[in-house]
Amino acid sequence: MKRLFTLYKKEMLDVIRDKKTIIIMILVPLILYPLMFFAGMQIASMVSQESAHKAYRVSLEGVSKEEELRTLLTKEEDEREYYFIVKNTSTPREDLEEKKIDAYLEMQESEGKLKFQIYYNSSIRDSQTASTMLEKVLEDYQEQLRKEKIKSSGLDLETTLYPIESELKDLSSQEQTAGYMFGSIIPMLMIVSILLGAIYPAIDLTAGEKERGTMETLLTLPASSYELIMSKLLAVSTLAMISAILNFLSMAIMGFLVFQSLLMGDTKIEIHLVTFLPAVLLALLAVMTFSLLVSVLSILISIFAKTFKEAENYSTPLLLVIMLTSYVGFLPNIELNTTLSAVPVVNVVLLIKGLFSFQYELSHILIVLFSNVFYSLIGVFLLGKVFSSERLLFGEEGSIQLFENRRNIKEGQMPSIPDAIFLLACCLMVMIYLGAFLQRKFGMLGNSMMQSLFVILSCLFAWYIKADKKKLFSLRVPKPSKLLGGLLLWVGTFLIMMLLGVVLTKLMPESVSEVSEKLGQYMQELSMAEIIVMFAVVPAICEETLFRGFIFGTLKERIKPWQAVVLTAAVFGLYHMSVVRFVTTGILGLALTFAVYQSGSIFVSMLMHALNNTVSVLTMCYPDWFETHLAWLIQEELSGTEVGILIAGAVAAIILGVSLLLSSFSAAKIRRSS
Repeated sequence: MKRLFTLYKKEMLDVIRDKKTIIIMILVPLILYPLMFFAGMQIASMVSQESAHKAYRVSLEGVSKEEELRTLLTKEEDEREYYFIVKNTSTPREDLEEKKIDAYLEMQESEGKLKFQIYYNSSIRDSQTASTMLEKVLEDYQEQLRKEKIKSSGLDLETTLYPIESELKDLSSQEQTAGYMFGSIIPMLMIVSILLGAIYPAIDLTAGEKERGTMETLLTLPASSYELIMSKLLAVSTLAMISAILNFLSMAIMGFLVFQSLLMGDTKIEIHLVTFLPAVLLALLAVMTFSLLVSVLSILISIFAKTFKEAENYSTPLLLVIMLTSYVGFLPNIELNTTLSAVPVVNVVLLIKGLFSFQYELSHILIVLFSNVFYSLIGVFLLGKVFSSERLLFGEEGSIQLFENRRNIKEGQMPSIPDAIFLLACCLMVMIYLGAFLQRKFGMLGNSMMQSLFVILSCLFAWYIKADKKKLFSLRVPKPSKLLGGLLLWVGTFLIMMLLGVVLTKLMPESVSEVSEKLGQYMQELSMAEIIVMFAVVPAICEETLFRGFIFGTLKERIKPWQAVVLTAAVFGLYHMSVVRFVTTGILGLALTFAVYQSGSIFVSMLMHALNNTVSVLTMCYPDWFETHLAWLIQEELSGTEVGILIAGAVAAIILGVSLLLSSFSAAKIRRSS
C-alpha cells in the first residue's frame, strides 16, 4: 500500500502539473454551464419575441369573405402578439418566392363549407411562422362562425359548445417533478463529463509517458506491474470523479434556476433537498464504479499508442460509442431491469434516471455496481498482460500494419491483434453499407456476394502484410482421423444446439422464425441445389476463412490457445447479430475453432460448417419428410426420454470426436513439423 500510495501521488502530480487539464476539468464546468444556460435562455427569448412581434405579410386570393378575414388578420397588436399586413397581389406564388410576402391564402366554398389552403415556403423561417399563425387565425374564425350558427339556432352557447369541463390535477410533488426533469438530462451529461475527465489524463499517463520517454524508467522501479497499473487507474479515476462532481454541482445549480424561472413561474417552490440525498449518494456510488470502468477502458486503449496524438485517434471510437449510448436516457418507456442492469453505460444512465425519479430497486442497483466492478477487473487483468509484455507495451503489437509501407514489412510474419480488429471493422462496414443494398438488389445472391468480400478482404490483408498464408489460414490437408473426429464433434454439437433451439423457440418464437420465413421466400425463386450452395457452402467457406482463418490464426499466436478458441467463438456468435442465435452459433463456433486448432486444418471446420447449414436448410425445406422419419429434429416439444437419449448421444459423439482430434499427431506436432 505504501508503494501504491507513492506511485499514486506521483501520477497525480504529473497530471496536475498540466495546467490545461486543470482548466478543462475545473474552470470549464464551473463557467461553461452557466454561460450555456443563460445564453440559451436569452437566445430563445429573443427568437420568441422577434417571431411574435413581427408583422407578417400575407395575401388573400379568391376569398369571398375577405373583409371578415381582413378584420381578424389586422387586429391590434395588444389583442394578439403577432399581427399581419394584408397585401394583395396578382402573382402571389412569385412574390412568395421573392420574399415579398410571407404566405398567401386561398379559399374554396362548396355545399356551405369553406376550405382554406395556406401556401408557404418551409425553407424560409418567417414564411413557416406565418403559416402557423394563419392556422391560429382560421381556428379563431371557425370558432366565430360556429358561435354565430349556434346563436341563430336558438341554442345555449356555453352548454352546446362546452358540455364538459375537465381539469388536470397533478399529484406529484415538486421534488418528483424536478427529479423527473433532471433525471432525463443529468445522466447523459454526467457520462460525458466522466468520459472527458478520464480520457485525457489516461492518454497523458500512458502514451504521453511513452512520448516523453519516461515509461521505460517507470518500469525499472521496484514495483509490480499491477501496482503501476493501479496507481495510474486510481489517478485517472480520481480525476474523472472530480470532473463528474464539479459538473454535477454546476448542472444542479443551473438546473434549479431554470426550473424555478421557466416551469414554476410565480408559484412558490418548496423543494426539500434532503429528499434527494439517498438518490445523490447512490448515484455517486454508480458514478464511482463507472469512473473506474471508463478509466480502465481509456488506459487500455491509450496504452497501445506511441504518441499523444495517436492515442487521441484511438480514443475517438470509445467517445462516440459511450456518448451515443448515453442518449438511451431520453428514450421513452425504457426502464432499468435485470438484463439492462448488466449492460455497460446503459445501466448507469437508467439507474441515475430512476434514482432522481424515485423509482429504483435494490437488486438492480447491486447488479449495476457489481457488473461495473467486474468489467473493470477484467480490464485490469488485460492491462496486467500488456504491462508484463514489453513486446505489447513498446513493440509493434499495438500497430495496424496495413498503415505501414509494405516495403518495410518483414516477410512471413503474423498479423497483430489490432490487425484482426481492423479487418473485423472493415467487414462490419461491408455488412452495414453493402449488405442491405446487395440483398435488396440481387436477393440471396447478394448475400453470397457480401460474404465473398470477407474472403477477398482477408486475403488482401494477409498479402499486404506478407503473412505466412499457410500458417495463418491453417491450409493443411487433414488426416482422415482428424476429419472423422471433427464430424463426430459436429454431430454432438448439433444435438446440443437442437436442444437449446427447443428452449429458445419457447422464449423467443418470433426471432427464431425470422430465418425460416426468409428461407421460405427464397425457396420460391431458387432450386434446392442453389439454396444449399448459397446457404450452406458459401457461408462455410467465407465465414471460416475470416473467423477460423484470419481471426483465430492471429489470436492463437498472441494469446493462450484456450483464450483464442473462446474469443473467436464469441466474435463468431456476435457476428450473427441476434440474441437468440448468439448462444447456438457461439457453441458451434467453439466446436469449429477447437477442431481447427487440434487438426491444424481449416478444411475440417469448413466441412463441419457446411454440414451444419445443410441439415438446417433441409429441415426447413422438407418439414413433412422430417416429421415422418426424424421428427425429433424439428418438433418443438420433447419428452424426458427423448431429451435423455439426445444428451447421451451428444456427449458420446463429443467425447469420441475430441478423442480422435487429440490422438496421435496433435496440433503441436503439426505446427512443429511445419
